[in-house]
Amino acid sequence: MITEGIVANIMTEDDYWKTINNKKKVKKLTPEVFGGIEFVRVCSLPESEKKKFWRSPMSKKVIMILRDKEILSDCIYYKDYCDFELSNLESN
Repeated sequence: MITEGIVANIMTEDDYWKTINNKKKVKKLTPEVFGGIEFVRVCSLPESEKKKFWRSPMSKKVIMILRDKEILSDCIYYKDYCDFELSNLESN
């Protein structure tokens, strides 16, 4: 019988502190907020980050936001931006 449930990610204490220290190093942009949604526009990233972003699997997380009759088609949730930055730190 298959049941639904929550699967917990278990990490070691070393992994925990590595994650905390990396989060402090993330070069965070200030997110825009519209309708309670925190987001970053890809066009606001530095050129080198834009290229990395569009080549990464994270590019599939782009969302569109309709703001004042204008469609913003290059937005990503702020949380996803932070995850993208963390993955860049870990790969360096």
